[in-house]
Amino acid sequence: LAQSDGRTSRVGLAPWNVALQDAPGPGAWIWAPQRTADFDAAVSDNLIRFLATQLPAEYIWINAKSQSPLVLHMPAEPVLAAQVTASDWGEIGLLQTPTARMAPTGSMRFHASQVHPYTRGTVMFQPLDWLEAGFRYTDVANRLYGPADFSGDQTYKDKSIDFKVRLIQEDAYWPQLAIGLRDAGGTGLFSSEYIVANKRWGNWDASVGLAWGNMGARGNVRNPLSAVDDAYLVRPSAQSEFGGTANSNSFFRGPAAFFGGVQWQTPWNPWLVKLELEGNNYQNEPQTNNQISNTPFNLGIVYRYSPHIDLSIGFERGDKLMWGLTLHDRLGTINSPKLLDPPLPAVHAGRPVAVSADDWAKAAEALALHTGWAVRSIHLQHSSTTVVVDVDKAVHLQERIDRAVTVLHQYAPVASNSFVLQLHERGLPMTRIDIDRAEWVAQRTQVIEPAFRLPVQQVMPTVAVNNTEDTVWVGQTVGFKPEWSPSFSYVLGGPDNFLLYQLGIQANMEQRFTNNTWLSGIVNLRLLDNYEGYKVDAPGYLPPVRTLMRQFVTTSRVNMPNFQLTYAKELGSGHYVSAYAGMLEFMYGGVGGEWLYRPWHSPVAFGVDVNQVRQRGFRQDFEFRDYSVNTGHATLYWDTGWNDLHVKLSAGKYLAGDIGSTLDIRRSFPNGVMLGAWATKTNVSEEQFGEGSFDKGIYINIPFDVMLPISTEGSSTAMWMPLSRDGGSKL
Repeated sequence: LAQSDGRTSRVGLAPWNVALQDAPGPGAWIWAPQRTADFDAAVSDNLIRFLATQLPAEYIWINAKSQSPLVLHMPAEPVLAAQVTASDWGEIGLLQTPTARMAPTGSMRFHASQVHPYTRGTVMFQPLDWLEAGFRYTDVANRLYGPADFSGDQTYKDKSIDFKVRLIQEDAYWPQLAIGLRDAGGTGLFSSEYIVANKRWGNWDASVGLAWGNMGARGNVRNPLSAVDDAYLVRPSAQSEFGGTANSNSFFRGPAAFFGGVQWQTPWNPWLVKLELEGNNYQNEPQTNNQISNTPFNLGIVYRYSPHIDLSIGFERGDKLMWGLTLHDRLGTINSPKLLDPPLPAVHAGRPVAVSADDWAKAAEALALHTGWAVRSIHLQHSSTTVVVDVDKAVHLQERIDRAVTVLHQYAPVASNSFVLQLHERGLPMTRIDIDRAEWVAQRTQVIEPAFRLPVQQVMPTVAVNNTEDTVWVGQTVGFKPEWSPSFSYVLGGPDNFLLYQLGIQANMEQRFTNNTWLSGIVNLRLLDNYEGYKVDAPGYLPPVRTLMRQFVTTSRVNMPNFQLTYAKELGSGHYVSAYAGMLEFMYGGVGGEWLYRPWHSPVAFGVDVNQVRQRGFRQDFEFRDYSVNTGHATLYWDTGWNDLHVKLSAGKYLAGDIGSTLDIRRSFPNGVMLGAWATKTNVSEEQFGEGSFDKGIYINIPFDVMLPISTEGSSTAMWMPLSRDGGSKL
């Protein structure tokens, strides 16, 4: 399809996806060879691109007998855009069962649902268009966490991790096919595996699948994998003594059961109806918590209250009421209009004739105001103005570049025909950007004339040229000025209390001595917390390098998490070094250094850091405790160039003296949001590490800039770790 405005796209018309297609507009070209014609896809693409450059089709090919427009015959029932919604378990699905559908890439959702005796809270991510993953807490209302002297009257909480991978994408002939794991590690109480297919037809979407484990507990299907090996007929216990490991020995084993259902998009767009057959008969529930199931059929309704909020209600097992709430958004599209930013000056074609030293000082002040960058110097040499700035960590770099050029155009003299922006971080040159002033101004001031009218030639008036050269403005060193912000830390899923938190206010300060040397510090005031209820300490097999959290949080209301002197320098040819000393973090102080090698334009970099540290006193002042350790890592960084995926692999010695490696994989989105996961394996055994078996977690980093109505640097990191333990802990 080539639209009359030149846009081209491939279109596959069929009732299952007609609502998703770009309908042809007046004057569009359509190239539709027979499926059996065996046209190469590249030939069709080139042909439609050629047709897109021609006059609209209605001017070239007119039917002499009839000039009626093309009529696209649609189904009698209006087809609405298909919606994907969460199941009771938080993944994309029906009620108790998953489907092969996937959310849009970059989606994140929080889902809560309750059907007695289970209440589930799930966080799911869609880092790639074919991968869905997330974690869940299940509260079992009729079971206690443990003995009363251990966890009081807190009900049992189960942690689980899910994965779903799309194998085949739906087209006019083939259904969408996916394979998934539910509760893939840890205690494995609700461990299940499944394969499921989906086919859409108009407003209906049907799914059918085969499940093993808890989801297939009805067990009315002989395991088809037994044709390969009879060992697949028996499902070993999925539970691990220490948890935290994949229960691969039980995957796809034991009896199986079919499941499936349909989703109907009603004519009233916000409403969805779901009907399913589930494969669990609830007679093999974990913790001998079997439930009555009067029917395998479940019925539910979803109401899309807003683009980011879904409400659901259902009737399950014949006599159980289900309710659910889903909050969802696309991480890569989160943005907030900058309503509180100061307005930029208008762009005019004229230029100042002469500029004084005071004008350059005003220009530097305006640059800092509109970009947030610290201006180091401004040079006017010959016909070019060069500005050296220290950039912050805010996103939307191109927008800030445009703001900077807008300010420079307002102040730079007529002789300056080009601008050069040299962007530094901590005194290290990172990027150089050259801008042709006349071209930049023309793009923002020229009048776009109608095609049938000749453009009017405009002649710029002759003005005197300021030949002043080597005009230099040098910024002053920034003092130790505090920046105030809230502070928040938490521990999730503990036996003492499900959520432990600390809320306060902190002052961030920095004194720059040179471009490469600075002193930074943080002072925090704890206002509110519930860490006094944090009683459980980890087993004493390893030095308590992280499990003394309660003491560090509650000993003093005013503390100093960081007070550090840092020096960084570029050595040339892609080599960088840094050295630092002081209170490096809230638990450790000492000295250290790092060397980084990143070849020019290389997707790979390599670094080594070495540190000698001692554990700080619980008040987080200048006192130290007895424990000290030498720690450091060699790290390989790789920008894969695929789907903005970054990989970091480090190996070395950790804070508890254990030796091993950490793999960190993250997806970055254009607005600066990052989603990642890590896992660390060291020479510490599962018995020594304790519950969880090894260190691992998921994190999401969201810049404040995408959430606030004013441009700002900094970001918020939310991290989920199943448990905080001493093994695999890094500085």
